[in-house]
Amino acid sequence: MAYVDHNGYELFYEIQGQGNSSIIFIHGLCGDHRVWSKTVSEFRNKYRVVVLDLFGHGNSSSKISPKAAFDAMPGVIEKLIEKENLQSVVLVGHSIVGNILSSCIEAKLNVRGYVFVDCTFNASERVVNSRNKLADSLLANPPDKLNSAIIAWYKTMMDMNSNAKDNELILSSFKKLNGNWALNFLKSTNIIRQVPKTSLPMLIFESTWLTKDEPERSFHKVLPQADFSLWQVTNHFFWVYDAPKFNKILKEFLDKIS
Repeated sequence: MAYVDHNGYELFYEIQGQGNSSIIFIHGLCGDHRVWSKTVSEFRNKYRVVVLDLFGHGNSSSKISPKAAFDAMPGVIEKLIEKENLQSVVLVGHSIVGNILSSCIEAKLNVRGYVFVDCTFNASERVVNSRNKLADSLLANPPDKLNSAIIAWYKTMMDMNSNAKDNELILSSFKKLNGNWALNFLKSTNIIRQVPKTSLPMLIFESTWLTKDEPERSFHKVLPQADFSLWQVTNHFFWVYDAPKFNKILKEFLDKIS
């Protein structure tokens, strides 16, 4: 196992593949690095592929506070890049990681591009308040029932009629999850964001599920210059369910900016 140290707190990562360019994949809330397995296998022949566990998830430390963990992420990613001497890095993040990618853009990390996978843009108080309301409603559950309540919520974002192995993969992270920590991490990221300003190439994957009730959640709406892939689906994990299509579009983007 490999780790990046941040003030005594360890963040887990794993590297596969080889090449002159690198991709770092970052899972969303309540997930872990394994959820990218169907994409890692496609890219490791050409790229150094890094998957990590966010603090409070998987094999990473949950002793750090959620707020400190969120604030630390751009610096931790930068430290990982330097430690492994990663070159021509593209950052790929799912869901809540849109906030982390935005922070990385603000920090001007030495990367060559960004990929947002069904990420929510915190454009307004309405978006922030709705996410905080969700977190508080789940945190109201007794501790012994909290993870079960989070799993029930997770399933509303999934296609439960899809491949059973895919659903098992998506839910596998709950075996190690500290639900209380994860929901407080959600709340820590929940601030109204400014539009990220960068001239670097960007690709936005977005589902119609993400924006159905709150169209201002769309990163594409505020970053119209980015490459855009719209998915007419009613789930948040389309990139797992239809990995070949996702991998093809991602590959075309990487080839274009190489």
